[in-house]
Amino acid sequence: MTTLGRRYLKVSLIYFAITIIVGAIFSIKPIHDLITISNYMAEFHSHMSLIGWVSMAILGLIYCYLEDRGIQYDQEMGNKGFLFLAVGSILMPIMLLLTGIVRIVTSINGGIMFNSPMMELVMISAIIIGIGAFMAIIDIYRVIDK
Repeated sequence: MTTLGRRYLKVSLIYFAITIIVGAIFSIKPIHDLITISNYMAEFHSHMSLIGWVSMAILGLIYCYLEDRGIQYDQEMGNKGFLFLAVGSILMPIMLLLTGIVRIVTSINGGIMFNSPMMELVMISAIIIGIGAFMAIIDIYRVIDK
């Protein structure tokens, strides 16, 4: 059975690989010039890195530490927190990417720059990520002194 800590670590490694690939693609000069039209493209990469890779890796290491020490945390809250973080950290970068593409296409076609409807989904995903993060924080905080 995969423990919660290992699940966080496995997902974080997937995000790490995606972040490396996206970073390499974004560094290609013509693509770099194109994506600098919209800050959302850079935000896509940074959110993928910081939420998907770094935050999930740190939480995974903390949960692995607790599991190795036999410290009992709230499995239900931990799993729900993981689910919220996993869903939000997939949804947010995708919506940022789509918003960036809309802004680039609008800019190239000489149109007025506007926030696409995907921005509302970016905001919703931020709330989902926040809920998941706080569930993990509360879950870990409760057992730190055990």
